Amino acid sequence: MQNKYKIAQGNADVIDAYSLAEQLGIDEDEILDFSSTSNPLSTPKSVINAIKDNIPYISRYPDTEARFLKKELSRHYDIPQSSIICGNGSNEIIHLIIQALQPERLLLLAPTYQEYERAFNIHVKRFNLNASVEYINLTEESDFAVSSKEIISSITGGKDVETLKKSPTLSTPDMVILCNPNNPTGSLLGREELLEIAKVTRALKIHLVIDEAYIDFCHQHSLINDVIENPYLLVIRSFSSFYGLTGLRLGFAVVNPSLIDRVKRLQQPMSVNTLAQICGVSVINDKNFISQTIRLISEEKTTLEDGFRAIKIRYFPSACNFYLIKIDNAQEVLESLKQKAIILRGCSDFKGLDNSFLRVTVRSYKENMKLLKELAKLLI
Repeated sequence: MQNKYKIAQGNADVIDAYSLAEQLGIDEDEILDFSSTSNPLSTPKSVINAIKDNIPYISRYPDTEARFLKKELSRHYDIPQSSIICGNGSNEIIHLIIQALQPERLLLLAPTYQEYERAFNIHVKRFNLNASVEYINLTEESDFAVSSKEIISSITGGKDVETLKKSPTLSTPDMVILCNPNNPTGSLLGREELLEIAKVTRALKIHLVIDEAYIDFCHQHSLINDVIENPYLLVIRSFSSFYGLTGLRLGFAVVNPSLIDRVKRLQQPMSVNTLAQICGVSVINDKNFISQTIRLISEEKTTLEDGFRAIKIRYFPSACNFYLIKIDNAQEVLESLKQKAIILRGCSDFKGLDNSFLRVTVRSYKENMKLLKELAKLLI
């Protein structure tokens, strides 16, 4: 299927499958895309059948409240339906939260997903605010790991929480956003560490936003069930990487009842289309697809790790379905692979990384072996 629309990129070593297919004069289905973090399994039959069964509903307006989807999310995750807001992908949710809560001092990891800072900058520019972004710089030497102690110290400036509570003139961030597992590093903060951070941010009345786009690969560390008891905690989830609904654009957030109206009133009506709502319900109930995904990713992470070690490629520990790797001549490798219709994600546009870093998504055994074979040709 040819697609004539290009996705604008701000980095020369980042290219999408549609653009590369156009450059090479081939169909985008011939591109082997390791840059997208989507599920390598085919669209499950449950989703295909749900689309077929509900084609007549395309002629109707979507349910603005996404009631059926929210009901299923409520049941599946054991969370109140009234605390859920669905969006056109998690990116819409990120923008809505920042617009609604209007932070002026934002604390982020570096590197991390760039949409947080982009959404913040749009908000700052729109209201001409004297606002700033602060960073917790992750290091290559520590495998880009981060600890709750380090994050809490960055929030408090090393000061005691009780002292800060009694001294409103002492400055702290008013929002912290953590991607967990983190993109592009794959590093994970455990549940207990996150709860330590959430306790501090709550005490200081700082909004803590946890983006759990990849948490389905390690679901035991989710804070999705802790939101209702904490008015300063918000959790964002996605249907893209794990559930493979990337093209339908579907995400949701769990927001404390004290905040949810502030977020919802800024949302465009009907931003979640009918098929996205229907497919979301279908896929979270597809236990076979969920177990297949977990098994495949677990097995193929071993395939990639073994291959990286054999080729002597440095890779960093990952809790999800992609790896950050480092190759000295990464730019040459990127360009050579593009000529073979293979895409990796260049990472020089992430704060804290340079053009020697690449992100590789875990795909099927056949695809992973093809990538490793081509990398071996270039590096050994």
